Amino acid sequence: MADEKVKVAEPISAPLKDKFFDTTGYATGFPMTPKRTRAVVLSILLLTIFSMIGPAIGLTKPNAGLALGLIAGIIAIYVSNQFLLHWAGWLLAVGGVLLNLFTINEVMTSFGNSQFLMMMGMFTVAEGATNTNMGKRIAYYMLYKFSNSQRMLVCGIFGAVSILSVFCSNLASTVVIAGISVGILKEIEATDPENGKRLGKVIMLIIPTGAMLGGMFFISSSPGMNTLGVQILASANKGVTLTYAQWAVFGAPCGLICFVPVLWIYLKCIKIPKGGINVDPNIFKKRYQDLGGIGGAEIRWIITIVGMVVVMIMGWMPTNTGGLAFGMLAMLPLVGSVNPYKLFQTLPFGQLLQMGFAGLMALLFSKYAIDSWFAHMLAPTLGGLPAILLIFVCGSILMVMNSIFPGATNGIIAMCITIFVPTVTALHLNPVVILVPTLFMGAFSNVLGVQGNMYLTYRYGYWDMKDPIVPGILSNIFVLIVTTLVTWFLYPLAGLSLYLK
Repeated sequence: MADEKVKVAEPISAPLKDKFFDTTGYATGFPMTPKRTRAVVLSILLLTIFSMIGPAIGLTKPNAGLALGLIAGIIAIYVSNQFLLHWAGWLLAVGGVLLNLFTINEVMTSFGNSQFLMMMGMFTVAEGATNTNMGKRIAYYMLYKFSNSQRMLVCGIFGAVSILSVFCSNLASTVVIAGISVGILKEIEATDPENGKRLGKVIMLIIPTGAMLGGMFFISSSPGMNTLGVQILASANKGVTLTYAQWAVFGAPCGLICFVPVLWIYLKCIKIPKGGINVDPNIFKKRYQDLGGIGGAEIRWIITIVGMVVVMIMGWMPTNTGGLAFGMLAMLPLVGSVNPYKLFQTLPFGQLLQMGFAGLMALLFSKYAIDSWFAHMLAPTLGGLPAILLIFVCGSILMVMNSIFPGATNGIIAMCITIFVPTVTALHLNPVVILVPTLFMGAFSNVLGVQGNMYLTYRYGYWDMKDPIVPGILSNIFVLIVTTLVTWFLYPLAGLSLYLK
């Protein structure tokens, strides 16, 4: 989600500013600022250093040091948070080919085997919630039912965004519910400014948190991050990964168990009065009624999204095929609910491209035995841990990394999963089981205000960057504990074995 935070230069109209070297971003909107320059220099240094010391640190395969240097350089680009993520992925692909680390055919094969098309299909289906009135309908209904007190109003908004996020992308559900909620808050502030500000803080913090929680249920609930994690796991694990149904066995219980405790954490950390609010609940009822009866497009979208989930959980279609097929169905005349003309103006092609390039890092790890090198170093340290504690430790590492480098979640997931898979495999444990909470913690990142979905509500001005830290840390730890325990007890129901055969 770093794409939202990259600052782009304003176009400069004066022709005199259009110099030979585009230092101002005149043509690209992408000037080389001091921070970007430092990130590039660091990336080149890492590439150079590792290419020189590869054999000395135990990388015996030819060009292994160079491959590790390219990986480290790309991660530095990710972590700097100064470049678009798909730009870095593109650089990885081109750099790897030019350095003869892999061929263009290998790049094309990796892209073709990625989750690019499946994710595009899932994003298409999810778009139906915002293309129709379904998102607003869910929100207004929940607000009408729960707006008789401030706490119940918060619960209603949290429930609305969580439910919507189960069937829609985190990004879309956050934007829809935040847009509706800010109107509600303005009405409250008109008569009770102090109370409205406090209420606004907790609401604008729990909206993205609820979206991330709902995003755990299915792979399609957070198609960008969930699919990215599954793709990288499959790439590092030689094609063996979580199916849609297996994800649901773990994700749905985790989301349900965490719903009330996570909401309670935020209500405790950001205290709001128990009394009512100075907004008539009938306002929301009126807005709900103004939407009229459920239209045909909404009914078609419900059928499409439910059909996709059922088909994938039952295994009647491969996940890739199902995502693409139902995405096509959502755009078809007569039965669709998504405008294809508008769709291709709103699809997050940056995320889609990043998905296509995601497998290249795993390709470098396996092709040059870097994964075995990491496993050789880490296995002795982790080998003595009980399996359930290993599940928790892997999830904890990613959670901490996400908090230290909030703008580089995609790169951190790629790095951690790619390193953890050979380490876990060396212990003869099934990485698909061990790394489920790690995948979940990749998407559930709400400690810092600049992280993914959290940043989307910051612009409304109700909370400061320090506000999500304490509830974010507490909710992250709680979710990690729950996902670890759920994984441990439910992996047999998912048809998975703890040990490799």
